[in-house]
Amino acid sequence: MHVVDSRYSRAIRARQRNRSTKTGDAPYTRESGDILSEAKIVLLVVDDDHLLHRTIERAANSAGVDVIHAMTGGEAAPLVIERKPDAILLDIGLPDVDGRDVLAQLKALPGAAGQIPIIMYSSHAEHEHRLSALQLGAENYVEKPFDADLLLRRILRSVEKKRSGG
Repeated sequence: MHVVDSRYSRAIRARQRNRSTKTGDAPYTRESGDILSEAKIVLLVVDDDHLLHRTIERAANSAGVDVIHAMTGGEAAPLVIERKPDAILLDIGLPDVDGRDVLAQLKALPGAAGQIPIIMYSSHAEHEHRLSALQLGAENYVEKPFDADLLLRRILRSVEKKRSGG
């Protein structure tokens, strides 16, 4: 969850671990035998929020996922072409362009670059945002604030689905 107070953040993580243990929905780890042990996963996060970058990176790194960052929509396509991430986490509210325009641009890239799973997110709860993102080809859509570990599970499931040909 995008939380500033570290005591509160620790309490949330402890509660999530307890809930995960009860439901069998434990966070991915390299030792758990998931897809993470097969090949390194690279996640591109496109957002201008430094705190969010750090939050996502902590959760991702604990699962063995490398994170690369773009602060603007204009940085996204060149990074996709250069670094070839396995998944993209994309904010709708970017400083230079609407994230849905970036989504359309990324989906139009040739070859495998245009097939990378993209999960969009926003603090806007409007149904239209979700619907337009999914219609443009987003794999999933989540609203802020979100739980970083659960979001990471969605991202990893998307990567697993793509790698298995689904």
